[in-house]
Amino acid sequence: MKKLQLRVFQAFIMVMLAVGSLALTSCSDDDDDAPETVTVDGISYILNSDNTCTVTTGNYIGAVNIPGAIESGDRRYQVTKIGAKAFMSCTELTAVNIPNTVLRIDVHAFDGCSNLTSVSLPANLLHIGNYAFNGCSLSEIVIPNAVTVIGAYAYQGNPATTLQIGESVNLINWCAFKGCPITSIKCFNADAPKLDYYPDTDEWPFTVTTLSEGVLEIVPRLSEGQAANYASGDGWSFFYENDNMIFAIL
Repeated sequence: MKKLQLRVFQAFIMVMLAVGSLALTSCSDDDDDAPETVTVDGISYILNSDNTCTVTTGNYIGAVNIPGAIESGDRRYQVTKIGAKAFMSCTELTAVNIPNTVLRIDVHAFDGCSNLTSVSLPANLLHIGNYAFNGCSLSEIVIPNAVTVIGAYAYQGNPATTLQIGESVNLINWCAFKGCPITSIKCFNADAPKLDYYPDTDEWPFTVTTLSEGVLEIVPRLSEGQAANYASGDGWSFFYENDNMIFAIL
């Protein structure tokens, strides 16, 4: 009986040792899989296995010039993304130049950068995330031609009076320009971008009370059929009052 108990105890010990070994191996594997972060010339990056990198959080001040690529070790990494919250609440940031290699600006990337007055967006940019430039101090907003989606609250609260919308934008999410005192909009898309609506708060991308007749110019000049598409497009019809459009399609 004692021999049986001893064997059971020994078996139990062996099992526990095996489990412990697996746990240690798992932890080691997790560490190996963790992304590497480096700082080059004062800018922090997450290095990706495909030789791209993402700008990540740091204490950024003044004017920041993001390069198109960095080198770490014996490898070169192309900068393709501004990561979520990368510059969030950097209140001493005043200007940023983003290279053409960047394709995406993630959520809250520049949220709360209250002294950010100048941003150079790349021609190849495809996506501007939710709250990307919320609470900044941009006096004009230029959306590059390659951008397809403008996120919710992307530019909320900026003092911008002029807005230029690139030719590829097909979706402008709710409250994207909420509170912006826009007096001039130039849109380069002949097909009306969808204006998304948030029913819980009855809000559209623009603050309607800040808009006035004649604020919108479509480039190039639309045919009657294209103008009708704008008039009946998702969200745009909201700006009709007694058949008079607040946006004047020129």
